[in-house]
Amino acid sequence: MRKWLVAAVVLALATPTFADESAKLPGVWKMTTWTRHEIATGKDSQLFGEHPSGYLIYTQGGRFTWTGFKDHRPKPVATEPTDAERIALFKTMYAYFGTYKVEGGRIVDTVEGAWNESWVGTTFIIDRFEVSDQSLKMVSAPFKAVADGVEMVVTTTFQRVE
Repeated sequence: MRKWLVAAVVLALATPTFADESAKLPGVWKMTTWTRHEIATGKDSQLFGEHPSGYLIYTQGGRFTWTGFKDHRPKPVATEPTDAERIALFKTMYAYFGTYKVEGGRIVDTVEGAWNESWVGTTFIIDRFEVSDQSLKMVSAPFKAVADGVEMVVTTTFQRVE
């Protein structure tokens, strides 16, 4: 019996707990990749290019903000973009903010404001995440893309900035 108790304690101490992982989430994270995986076809694509930009910020108090931008975005001719230029710029970015909580190995973002007003009041779920002192990898729960309605999963990676 004593051997089982010692083995259980050693195993518990050697196995990282989820609480340890979620405690590393708060900070400023710079996006390094954004990959879309279409569930029906298995096709992977990088809609935001090979080198997307953007930041994800998680606070200790449970707030977040997330922005993402496609690489090589079109530059407006003048300081004030034309309507056509605005549309092109809008189609190559996303931004939203709100509150988050970690529940059972998942991150649940509750959206309070977004580039797409239809996201406000919804939740966005990260099914799995791996976090270290310097890197974060997130895999979303399946969802339908805003642009084309395709059911997909998104994997995003980040490097810690702060």
